Amino acid sequence: MNKGVVRSSKFRHVFGKTLRKEDHYENIQSNVSAQDSNLCDANAKYFAVPWRGGGGPFVVWPLNKPGRLPQNVPLIAGKAMHTCEDHPDAIHAFDWNFNGSLYGTYCKDKFARIIDPRANHVVAKFNGHQGLKGARFTFLGDRPMFATIGFSKQSERQIFFWDQRSPDSPLTEVQLDIASGSLLPIFDPDTNLLFLAGKGDTTIRYFEIEDTEPYQYFVNQFQAKEPQRGVAVISKRAVDVANNEIIRVLRLTQSSMEPVCFEVPRKGEHFHLDLYPDTFAGKPSLTSKEWFSGKNAAPVLMSMDPKDNGTIRPVVHGESSTVSEPRRFNPAPASAPAPAPAPAAPQNHHSSHVTTSGPSVSEANHVNTAKVAHLENKVKELEVRSTEMWC
Repeated sequence: MNKGVVRSSKFRHVFGKTLRKEDHYENIQSNVSAQDSNLCDANAKYFAVPWRGGGGPFVVWPLNKPGRLPQNVPLIAGKAMHTCEDHPDAIHAFDWNFNGSLYGTYCKDKFARIIDPRANHVVAKFNGHQGLKGARFTFLGDRPMFATIGFSKQSERQIFFWDQRSPDSPLTEVQLDIASGSLLPIFDPDTNLLFLAGKGDTTIRYFEIEDTEPYQYFVNQFQAKEPQRGVAVISKRAVDVANNEIIRVLRLTQSSMEPVCFEVPRKGEHFHLDLYPDTFAGKPSLTSKEWFSGKNAAPVLMSMDPKDNGTIRPVVHGESSTVSEPRRFNPAPASAPAPAPAPAAPQNHHSSHVTTSGPSVSEANHVNTAKVAHLENKVKELEVRSTEMWC
């Protein structure tokens, strides 16, 4: 597991800390016990957690309202809208790839599968962990790699790293420990950190992922007081960049949701660009019609620098290099001149490749000035129509 390797990395000293008691969410009544589920989820504004009662109810609660949830909290009921076929048994894990063109699953038959959802067929099949318990599946950003986390025949918890183009055998296998709880993975493509939270454990350990052998380096582990039943990651758009927070996780315990923030110790109060590459903006890069027609596009990215005011970076659609002008979350008034684009951040591993042909940025801004008011009205119209719940 490379715990003894000393290497240069800006994330070598990442540490986690639980926020104050008054920032927790209390009176969580989730008596669901699904062994192979995270049991909770979150975005930049809300978290969701299953609730006691028949019919599969769950609660969606604002992140900006910590404290004790009311006894009669409003419940939501849902149902499945899509069925994953080509599986002979129960599906233990599911994950979309970086641009939403494929999804991966891990089945009770001990095989991982990569599936093309539009063609509805299995692209590749991988013989996974041989233990009796279920395993997890997570893609590793835009690289052609994924990881499965499961058990050996001797009940050792282990990670397999795979090249999705080579189903014969894993790139490498990492033996972790012997324990009964399933490991729940959270991968952050911005930092290339893989977090593993064990069900029933009090720890969250994390690794830095690389493209070459040994593919992973152990960084550290967070230690809590109470065992966790599930975990969810809050959107990167909600982290505290002033305190160099790179990721925030919610731990579901017996009766509460505990926020845990992971920070990189740095001196100075300025924005550290190397810690915050452009991140997912919570905006779609394709319409549903475009996606069903077979078009692919990298996620829409935005700047994390507060002074950039949420600048959204250009997007490349598939291989056509069709680039849109930068857009902003908070457009200027119609009478104001169009804002100049912020300088592009250094490219990280998942940055889009943008062509440089065509008119310059200044020329494009001049041409588009007359269209600013029209575009702003369109943006406002879309924002009103959007639910803004699950960006």
